[in-house]
Amino acid sequence: MRKTRSTRKDALTLAQAAAIKSALQLLTPIVLVRLLDQSEFGEYRLFWLIANTAVMLVALGVDRSLLYFLPRSSPDERRVYVSQTMVYFLAVGLLAGIFLTVGEYWLPSSIASLTDPSYTLTLFVIIWVASTPINVLPNADQNIVWQARIIIAVSLLRALIVITTAQITGSIQAVFVALLFWAALQWLLLAYYVGSRYGLRMSLPKRNMLDRQLSYAIPFGISRVFTGSRRQGEQWIVAFLFSPASFAVFSIGMSFLVVLRLVRSSLGNVLLPKMSRSSAREDMPRSLELNSRGNIAVVMFTAPAVAFIWFFAEPLVRLLYTQAYLDAAPVLRVYMVTLLVMSTELATVLMVLEQGRHVAKVNALVLVLSLMISFFGGKLFGITGVALGALAGEILSRVLNYRHASRILGIPAGQLQDWPTLARISFAAIAAAGISRFAVYKLDQDSDFLILCAGAFSFTCVFALSLIVFRIDWVLKAMANRGNWR
Repeated sequence: MRKTRSTRKDALTLAQAAAIKSALQLLTPIVLVRLLDQSEFGEYRLFWLIANTAVMLVALGVDRSLLYFLPRSSPDERRVYVSQTMVYFLAVGLLAGIFLTVGEYWLPSSIASLTDPSYTLTLFVIIWVASTPINVLPNADQNIVWQARIIIAVSLLRALIVITTAQITGSIQAVFVALLFWAALQWLLLAYYVGSRYGLRMSLPKRNMLDRQLSYAIPFGISRVFTGSRRQGEQWIVAFLFSPASFAVFSIGMSFLVVLRLVRSSLGNVLLPKMSRSSAREDMPRSLELNSRGNIAVVMFTAPAVAFIWFFAEPLVRLLYTQAYLDAAPVLRVYMVTLLVMSTELATVLMVLEQGRHVAKVNALVLVLSLMISFFGGKLFGITGVALGALAGEILSRVLNYRHASRILGIPAGQLQDWPTLARISFAAIAAAGISRFAVYKLDQDSDFLILCAGAFSFTCVFALSLIVFRIDWVLKAMANRGNWR
């Protein structure tokens, strides 16, 4: 019998894999902006926007439902859930491909003629959607090491293929073909995992189990569609209102948001199966405790990163993406504030409570309001104004979800999280970053590398001291399993 791993080890393992994936996701555009012109880089970002939008619209939470069902199911039931999940994503992948195939007659020319030949995008989307379960399935099996290896392998392979192709050919079309090849390898890796874990003869979907899986997944899936539509809707607004070059700048402003969000997602994927088991044992206090600890751990990571990036946005953008993308700095600042708001989530608790319909309703309301703010913000303030919709949406959704959870649990919202600790961590990070930026202000402004190195050293020292001054150093000890959670 496989030895049970602790939550801390599982979270650390996935966090390390997510960190490597994050680094590779940052490295790839840093290299591409130097190999492709601004318009071609904008097309590269648009390619991924289309592919990720397709997954967002058709997944409907079916893949993430495995995190809920597999930990509480028998071996035979797990095989059925995995089988019908694989069939589902193959079917919806084909539907997405058909949609893009006929889209050349009515989609904007910037999308219809993005790849040459046009079927490159279609085939990529089909395979990309079909391979979606690879991001969740090993984790749902509690095979955390396998999941971490998959994350690292596919991320590293994508970075190598994209960068090498761009370096050798200098052609964005060649990069698109290389991505198609990479997607096929990812699907083969998923097939290998399923075959080795569950055997080559998979079970046929069962009506009652399929109904149960879909009835659980779809409300949360619709909610994630609304949430994803907010994030990707902002990019679509920029794509339609502004030029490909402006879209490239805006995507740079979002890049750190996407990277740091991986930490939140990785931890949530670890916690949800454990919270599901606690809920099945009617131990809801344990589920709330796991959620609270997870949020503290995430804020301990994101708050320092957010604060440092906010105060050092200009030299960071110039160093990583060149002077041509400096207009991304204001966008980056807005998204850093948004990320700090996102760090304290309650979605995993609501998923355990099976409150998918409420979450979907909230996200539908927030979607409309945030996209309206993004559209008119873009009209009034340019690409920076588009980012304001995301910030407004995250604040509103969290207020509504915390009120709902408070009502159904009978617990005041102020007790659902360790708000004093979260506030002290955030304040310590902001103060440390502000002091550090002031300390290096008079350095040679032409040396961005020197500014960032000096700033990072100063920030690390001041933040470490702040943890002691604000009496929150115990959080790091608890995360390292050298102390108790309070």
